[in-house]
Amino acid sequence: MSRFAQRLRSAVGKGGVLYLSPMSGSYSGGSTVNVAIRMTSGSTLVNTVQANLTYPTAQLQFGSISTVGSPFTTTIQSNGGSGSVQLGVGILAGSTFGDQLVGVITFTATAAGAATVTFNAGSGIARTADAVDICTQKRGAAYTIT
Repeated sequence: MSRFAQRLRSAVGKGGVLYLSPMSGSYSGGSTVNVAIRMTSGSTLVNTVQANLTYPTAQLQFGSISTVGSPFTTTIQSNGGSGSVQLGVGILAGSTFGDQLVGVITFTATAAGAATVTFNAGSGIARTADAVDICTQKRGAAYTIT
């Protein structure tokens, strides 16, 4: 777990959401599956996001992670493979709010079956003012590989 993920502390009552887009879809074997990690913080200013994900290696093969188009300008952690992905990003001298792109994971669909991608412990959204984790919901995705 990254230093920034360790900084995230529990919050009470604030409503940040980490989610994947698209949340569902059907893909044929050999096709590319692009999964956007997104966050929404309402009007709360945030400056760090940690996304820890799991995926089924029988259906999906990890390819890459991109933060192009994200307002988070510093990548703290970016790795994937063997059924897990970790992406930690931040804004060193600023913040953002609302609905924002965190990053995009590229997978290759490998075998027929259900492919559920879920957020794990340590995932969160850090409020700029005090680094409190405001994430109260984590919404994964379910894909069908044919």
